[in-house]
Amino acid sequence: MISYTLICDKDHEFAHHFDGYDDCMAQLKAGKVTCPTCGSKTISKGLSAPNVGGKSAQPAAPSCPAAGGCMNGMCGLNR
Repeated sequence: MISYTLICDKDHEFAHHFDGYDDCMAQLKAGKVTCPTCGSKTISKGLSAPNVGGKSAQPAAPSCPAAGGCMNGMCGLNR
C-alpha cells in the first residue's frame, strides 16, 4: 500500500491509499475516488514525498575533551 496526496477541483487536499501508482491513476481516471470534504470526483494527484525506509543516521562518535586527544585509552573514548 502507498499513500498519495490528492487534491480535488475545490482545492481540498487529502490522502488516500492505493496498491501502487498504476492503481492510483486508474482509480482517478475512472472517477472512483471522491473528495471526503465536498464529494467531488474531479481529483488529481498532488506532490508526494517518497517514503524511503532505512536506518536513521547514527549519532556522531564523541570526541576526546583533551585539546590534543588523550590517546592513552583511560577516558573510554578511545576505541
